[in-house]
Amino acid sequence: MEDVLPPGDAPPIHPFVPSQVTTMEQNIPMIVTGIRDVAANFVSAPAELSNEAYSEIHKHTVASSIFSNDGVKFVVKEYMPQVFSKLRALWGVSSEEFAAEWDVPYLQIQATSSIIQDDTGRETTYLPSTNKRLLIETIQQKDAHEITTLLLHYTPYVHKHPDTLLSKYVGLFKCTINMLNKIYIMVSVNPEYCGAQIPYYAYRLYSLQGIQTGHHPLTISRDEIGNFMQPTIYYDKNLDRNFELGAQRNLLLDLMKRDVDFLRTNSIILYNLVVYVGKILPPEGVDINQIASQKRGLVKSSFGEWVLVGGIQTLWKRFDFLTSVTSFSKSILLLRKQESSAVVSPEFYAGRFQQAMSELFVQ
Repeated sequence: MEDVLPPGDAPPIHPFVPSQVTTMEQNIPMIVTGIRDVAANFVSAPAELSNEAYSEIHKHTVASSIFSNDGVKFVVKEYMPQVFSKLRALWGVSSEEFAAEWDVPYLQIQATSSIIQDDTGRETTYLPSTNKRLLIETIQQKDAHEITTLLLHYTPYVHKHPDTLLSKYVGLFKCTINMLNKIYIMVSVNPEYCGAQIPYYAYRLYSLQGIQTGHHPLTISRDEIGNFMQPTIYYDKNLDRNFELGAQRNLLLDLMKRDVDFLRTNSIILYNLVVYVGKILPPEGVDINQIASQKRGLVKSSFGEWVLVGGIQTLWKRFDFLTSVTSFSKSILLLRKQESSAVVSPEFYAGRFQQAMSELFVQ
């Protein structure tokens, strides 16, 4: 299967009708507009964070021209505004830049948003921002609760280790449309973004846990509208290669070990490493090899492909009594299938994950 559909084979573009909001695809333009408007009211980052900052919520009633005349009431709850203000400052994302990133034309939203379904049937929508610097991800209510609880540990950790491979969060929101449709949104720095000087385009994405289970390769509807491309997603069971990281191998494995130790200490399981394979289309006259060499995790392989270690993504699922029972039950079942369970103790998950990555990454 071709990695990129030729021009003209893109999915049809449908007009956005605010008064007929029924699906996630139709909700996305509202959410993008609402989050952009809320950014105008972001608080400044405090010098120090109090414990109360982790339970603070700001409520915004959004009135935007995209839907204000169609009888649609849209409310955005901004969770932990001071905490995320500190995180945005850490990752170098100002309020103005945050808002500008979501000045996304509707046609671009349709061309670049992806809806991905996991083994449990849960659907997640992803949408990169205008310049691909930020990424919207829809999450479930229980995931939002886990994140708000664990940010108390995550925030001081990433401030101490800003070179972390963990996801770089910049905002958590609850969007309510007409008091019925409630959608939780996490915004983070896009792990595929390599900076304004490095126009990186991924055509394959590997989501790796270190276990031989998961989907067959998942091909998302994609196109070349405005140079935006969406990759085919592969999992551990589809992996038939190693990743050449050269001199960066040991550094990345050390960073990974430190971050995995943090996850293990907080009893977190169900995380994966995201690795992209793609190409760079530099402007004429630019020595992209010299520029790219300064980007951590970006390496040109002997095949001429650019490999990018995007980072560690997690559902922030804690291992508790219920998951331990589930782990035991799945282990008995999977032993018969000669597969590995994703639901295991944090210690076992961390050890298996690190061992698998150390074998996948070569110099």
